[in-house]
Amino acid sequence: MNKLSLDLALSISCVCFLFDIYLCATSQDIRLCPPGWHAAIKPRVCLQINYQLRKYEVARQICQTFGGDLLINFDEEKAKVIFADGRRKPFIIGLNHQKNFGVFRWLDNPREITNLPWAASQPDLYNRDKRCVLLINNPVVGSNMHTFRCREALNYICESYPDCPTNTFGFECAYTCNLNCAGQSNACDNFTGFCKHGCDDGYLGDRCDVPCAHSTFGKDCSKKCPENCGGPVNACNNVNGLCTDGCDAGYKGQTCNEPCTKNTFGQSCLESCNSKCGGPADACDRFTGFCSNGCDDGYQGDRCEAPCAITFFGVNCSEICSQNCGGQNNTCDNVDGFCKEGCDEGYFGKRCQTRQTRSSTAIILNLTKVVAALMFLLIFLTIVLVSFRPRNPPPIIAYINEPEVRMHNLDGTEDNTTEVGPTLSVSGVKSSSIFTRSVPSDQLSSLHAGSGSIESHTNFRAPDNHADDVSVERPSIPHDNDVPADSSS
Repeated sequence: MNKLSLDLALSISCVCFLFDIYLCATSQDIRLCPPGWHAAIKPRVCLQINYQLRKYEVARQICQTFGGDLLINFDEEKAKVIFADGRRKPFIIGLNHQKNFGVFRWLDNPREITNLPWAASQPDLYNRDKRCVLLINNPVVGSNMHTFRCREALNYICESYPDCPTNTFGFECAYTCNLNCAGQSNACDNFTGFCKHGCDDGYLGDRCDVPCAHSTFGKDCSKKCPENCGGPVNACNNVNGLCTDGCDAGYKGQTCNEPCTKNTFGQSCLESCNSKCGGPADACDRFTGFCSNGCDDGYQGDRCEAPCAITFFGVNCSEICSQNCGGQNNTCDNVDGFCKEGCDEGYFGKRCQTRQTRSSTAIILNLTKVVAALMFLLIFLTIVLVSFRPRNPPPIIAYINEPEVRMHNLDGTEDNTTEVGPTLSVSGVKSSSIFTRSVPSDQLSSLHAGSGSIESHTNFRAPDNHADDVSVERPSIPHDNDVPADSSS
């Protein structure tokens, strides 16, 4: 294809001219006409340019065998196809004045045609033998037609009108209308395949096979993608405008029109602000992530990611660790400044800022000794108390006095003797270790209780066996002087 045909192809819907037989398309080459024929789009015809010399009637018969006829209704669009090669060859066309001399008609139209692009001194009405018309590529615009004798053999041009069922087009109706054609039936021209009702949202082109450019979408690609869509060209879906490559820094959402919420930043707000950012909410810039309120104590940098250097601490790392901190580098905690490796000799405190004196040293030593002595004494007393603690507590003694009982003689007279029944109970050893002892009244003066003594004038009832016998259940308890001994004996 030469430069002229290339220019023409660019100017008329990408039609491939000269001897090409395809209509150029962005997605595929689509054949509209039979091999050897060329498509003229707007007239919706196929043109066959023949360089075999034939007389008028013979040429017409050949064209009719292809379902067409000699070229008719010559116009600018057909001229671009016919003269694409630039050669100045004469072609027989379907125009003549055979029936009525001087009245020119196209083969398909009985009406007279005027305002034809005649060359200079044409038509030649002085020669009644020249009743047919030829077409020639004349450099002078609008001067392409001449009359000639119909019996002369010349090149000729055939023209046909392909026709296809609904939703199909092209040579032998081999192509289907594009699904992006607007309308329910995706209707397109059955010759060219051009969409009759325009395109669905997101597509362009005569056949609606060209998606919108990256930065446009919608009907006729007339809308611009949201300015905050990610990617180098603000790419979005060509149909609905949703951002396809995420969002620019600082924005989120399907159309990237929502600013980042607190504590998030970056592209599509997918990053979190550093927890070391200062302020109550760890706030940072939604675009860069830089901490808006400075850093927490002990950290530095735009995003507060770096701890203070080893000898610095505090707000913005502006404070210097104490020179009295231990270790080679006087290191301290980056947040509070507390010395990590203790203090140099002669200093104490969390930051090693207090200097020790002789008096303070002596006080500390003395306090240490006193504390040690008290601890030793406490341990000793504990051991002694444990060693001398009785195994079992002493028994508890209780006495129960029964009321006086007056004695009577055999003759019924009242005796002067008073009988009293003292009962001695001992408990506190085991639940079953209880004994009872009865004593005569003359021995009461020597009987004492753990909680006091029993007076000698108290009257007890004396048993017949003089109450010297002791009845004791386990364990045995001595009764010398009637004072119970330790339960362990």
